Amino acid sequence: EPMSGEIWPNSSTTITVMFKPEAAKNYTRMAYCDITGRETRLPLKIVGDGLGPKAIFSCDSIDIGNVFIGSRHSYEVIHENKGDIPIDLNLIQPESIFGPLFNFYPSEGKIAVGELQLIKIVFSSHILGTFTETFRFAIKGAPDTLALRLHGTVIGPTFHFDTKCIKFGNVSYGFVNSKIITLYNTSDIVMRYRIRIPDDVYGRHVPGDKKGYCGANEFDIAPNEGVLNPGHEQRLQVDFVPTNIGRYDKELVVDVHGVGEAILSVPLT
Repeated sequence: EPMSGEIWPNSSTTITVMFKPEAAKNYTRMAYCDITGRETRLPLKIVGDGLGPKAIFSCDSIDIGNVFIGSRHSYEVIHENKGDIPIDLNLIQPESIFGPLFNFYPSEGKIAVGELQLIKIVFSSHILGTFTETFRFAIKGAPDTLALRLHGTVIGPTFHFDTKCIKFGNVSYGFVNSKIITLYNTSDIVMRYRIRIPDDVYGRHVPGDKKGYCGANEFDIAPNEGVLNPGHEQRLQVDFVPTNIGRYDKELVVDVHGVGEAILSVPLT
């Protein structure tokens, strides 16, 4: 401005050029001035750089470490506007296996120049495994996204017995023999378990006066299933009524709901 006018001999005038970039990139334009009485226009090359919004996270990566399946964890990061214009950003929703299990609060918003925004991240997984997830925030007017990487491993509950082997030794054929063992839940989550002996014999006739065991398994575990709270223990009774003469080499295994079968095994002889 002004777009037109008159300039007297041996004088000058000031023309103001307004530059309002719409994207963060380099701009080059040519402007021409038509002068009355001159055949060729007077060229003017205009060059400028559009500077987009600039945002950073307080950290680029978060190592979650080992977390128990089904447990809930929260983390915090900070968005900071380091540029000269307000920032308008929003989270690009991931499509990976673990990505949708993370929730960001807030997942979008505006940050004024020099301001900070606290982002809370909540994670809870029903899937076991190791993951590395990169979450990206789209920033309006910026060519690149703002990335935050989270990595860790989701593990099942940790537990153990108070013995490494259940030894009945030499026992009488057809009579009940019992052992007491204890199961400990050493994790921070509730554990739903089932205990079994995979190849237990069923339907063998027990001679003598042990008729109550006719048609029953040789092994009986009480209780054979239940719910064990974090840091708690459960005493178990294992009854053995042999219906064969010979050596027994079996395994007592623990299935954990939502995790898998035979997660832990103890030899039984």
